[in-house]
Amino acid sequence: MLKKLKNRTTLDENTLQIYLGKKKVIIKNRYQLIYYLNNIIQGLFYTAGSILFLYDFSNVIAISFFLAGSILMVCRSLIQL
Repeated sequence: MLKKLKNRTTLDENTLQIYLGKKKVIIKNRYQLIYYLNNIIQGLFYTAGSILFLYDFSNVIAISFFLAGSILMVCRSLIQL
């Protein structure tokens, strides 16, 4: 799979084409993709922290997920710059 990812071309500064066999993925704005992935991961961390906090599983693990989500919130602001 990594060999296939090396077969990529750049259309302009913000657009990236990646060929995966017969399929082609076009990423028009790399930072927008990173922003969306960051939001998804942040939501998963907050959801996991909330679920772990409901059950008396381990408060340290739950707080760690909340902390990771908070750090990703700061990263989200930096991505938008």
